[in-house]
Amino acid sequence: DITSGTGAVTITGAVGNTAALASFDVNQPSGTGAITLSGNIGGGAAGVTNATRIGNANTTNLTLGGTVYNANAATYTAAAGNNIDLTAGATTTFTSTADNITFATGTVELADGSNLVVNSAGGDIGLVAIKGASVEDVTLNAAAGAVTVGQIGAAAAEINVVAITGATINLGGNINTDDDGAGQEGNVGLTGAVVLTAAVTIDTDAGNGTVTLSSTLNGAFDFDISSGTGAVAIQGVTGAAAALASLDINNAAGSGTIEVNNIGAGAAGVTNATRIGNAATTTLTLDGTVYNANAATYTT
Repeated sequence: DITSGTGAVTITGAVGNTAALASFDVNQPSGTGAITLSGNIGGGAAGVTNATRIGNANTTNLTLGGTVYNANAATYTAAAGNNIDLTAGATTTFTSTADNITFATGTVELADGSNLVVNSAGGDIGLVAIKGASVEDVTLNAAAGAVTVGQIGAAAAEINVVAITGATINLGGNINTDDDGAGQEGNVGLTGAVVLTAAVTIDTDAGNGTVTLSSTLNGAFDFDISSGTGAVAIQGVTGAAAALASLDINNAAGSGTIEVNNIGAGAAGVTNATRIGNAATTTLTLDGTVYNANAATYTT
């Protein structure tokens, strides 16, 4: 354990690369000092076998300069704002073995080229928000665990592809993407049951990215998608367990194809307006059997 108060903490080498630590705490209960880990934690195996707790809600800044963070039950914390910085300039991967991985209080900020990959193998994944520098990729894979995340990309030019996988995906912020020129156009894929915890807009129209929700969509909030020419598919039932407040898919503009499964069931799946498509929408496919939504407009 390291406790430094207001003093800065810097670890330049790898942690647990040849022999794993039992646990690893750096200013976990208190202290405002900035923390820098320039190297990796672990490698092919976990560098910490039990809890890893780095920083707290008063930590001024947490800089992670490595590319591999393989540690079980890991929590990375800094003060609110863009204060958890990934600076390697290359894909940075966080891994656990069915343990939770949490980025708490602070926003995760990705430096140029620092694509974010989080694989928990069944543990839960949690992030307050993610901010990019130059259309970085974001991959969050909890497998059978849950993913909880706020805003991904405050502006279109920050984030490219977003791929989130979990049994439940708790979505509490907007997703903005753009095309990095490498052929994936800022696509957004949500693989798992999506639960809205706030109003959400998924905006991929800067790069004409696709938007795909593989499963159900629920939550008493507004949900909007704007995809430009990118295809949109909601492949599970919308609002059957908890009705959405409103649902808009390319209602103002965009020519991308749209596919929507059932909306609602015995009760309305959307309590206010539902507006799907516009006069430029290439194709609107309604492949469900029930569309129970108030003030609904389907346009192509």
